[in-house]
Amino acid sequence: MDFETFLTTVFVSTTTKAHLSARSAKQYNDRLNSLKEKQIYNNENVISSAIITKIYSEYIGDPGHYVTTLRHYIEYKEYLNKISQN
Repeated sequence: MDFETFLTTVFVSTTTKAHLSARSAKQYNDRLNSLKEKQIYNNENVISSAIITKIYSEYIGDPGHYVTTLRHYIEYKEYLNKISQN
């Protein structure tokens, strides 16, 4: 299962109490890819203060979406780990 599929089928937003739309999931995936391409995020399992500082200096317009993207991605990785152990 890829990240976008997780967001549209497993993940439930605490705000809307629903899965994300395909469009939103693609936006999250695009943000994740941008963070990886800029080497801000390298598959860490926690969001360090250094990562947050880099996000806020790189994405001045709306850095919060990028932090949220990492939270969702880490949740996705934890989900994959959990189902692989079953």
